[in-house]
Amino acid sequence: MQLFDESIRTDGRPATHAESSYRFLNRSSWKVCGRARQLCNDWFSRFPDSDRRDLMRRFKSNDEAQHISAHFELLMHELLMRLGFAVTTHPTISTTSRRPDFLVESDIARFYLETTVRYSVSAKIEESMILRSIYDSIEEMASPYFQVSLEAVGTPAKQPPKRAFIEPIKRLMDDTDHLQAWRLAEAGIMVPPPHTTINFSDSYLEVELYPRPPHRWGDTANATIGTWRGGYVTSINADVRKAILDKAREKSVSSLDAPLVIACSTIDGFYNLAGDALETLFGLTEPGLPEDWSVDLNSASRSEGVWRDSRGRSRHSNLAGVWLFRNARPVGRTPTGIGDCLFPNPFVDDPMPDELMQVNHAQTRDGVMSQVRGTDLSSVLEVPSIPEDDLRRPADL
Repeated sequence: MQLFDESIRTDGRPATHAESSYRFLNRSSWKVCGRARQLCNDWFSRFPDSDRRDLMRRFKSNDEAQHISAHFELLMHELLMRLGFAVTTHPTISTTSRRPDFLVESDIARFYLETTVRYSVSAKIEESMILRSIYDSIEEMASPYFQVSLEAVGTPAKQPPKRAFIEPIKRLMDDTDHLQAWRLAEAGIMVPPPHTTINFSDSYLEVELYPRPPHRWGDTANATIGTWRGGYVTSINADVRKAILDKAREKSVSSLDAPLVIACSTIDGFYNLAGDALETLFGLTEPGLPEDWSVDLNSASRSEGVWRDSRGRSRHSNLAGVWLFRNARPVGRTPTGIGDCLFPNPFVDDPMPDELMQVNHAQTRDGVMSQVRGTDLSSVLEVPSIPEDDLRRPADL
């Protein structure tokens, strides 16, 4: 039983907007996708037989959240084993009917670990299949001189014919002098971009044109859609805190017979494992951190956090640690994402097991929290990062 079939892939096209991450990963010839398939199949071979079918179902799901969550669970199982632990999936617990993802044991330590993934939508774009299909049709235009910026206002109730939105965009491109548009852009002259509004019966699409630089003229391999407008960056601190607390409550953390560690991957390009994590976990709202990444947990103004409430009182003492990851997903330079840090609960006396403290972690002494650099997780997994220029090259399979 494998997550992917063994076959030679020759399809080097980028993912389409209507394509699920699993379908893209399963058919792509990109080097990063080939490595991801090999790794996931290898990790899956060591996942317990009793839970394989359920994990495979979620991993192959067209639902992005299900797919990424299953990958993160598979990743954590492999990582814990390579750190030297014995790992049992979905253990039965005498003190509660709840079953965390993993029971993690060593010769001198025992704890439970639960995984969760938290998504952020930094650009508020409707992800309906109708809009995804529209985006794919626009990408197929492959303009040699322009990229488009889109803003979807509402969602069409039914699929509009291609000509209803392709023809107005093509007409806008034909009526725009690409050389003059580039000269204005290069000179920094601020003028409104060429624009059209495409009306559907119950929604509309705003389209703006932006010139490609001359060295890309005629190169139709680049994406036609450059940006989406109408979005904005949002903080996901409250969402990450809620996800962690929901998991703690869901697993009845106070009734477990061993401490609980929650591993959370934040699928967000802006979440910061220093300042944002301190707000998430401790409610610290003072912006910024010194270069040595140290902060007095008692000095800053505070809001509600995982381990401290707005009055500074500690809580959830059986939640022994939170292990935060940024963007852990199959397709990337590393499968563990772009950063990780384990935060032990500083308000409990039980230390984290030494095996776990090999990784990047926070330590607290005399109320001051600082970061300790640990072993790179890619080294633990024996997975070298792929250079940026090689990510989309065909895999040598």
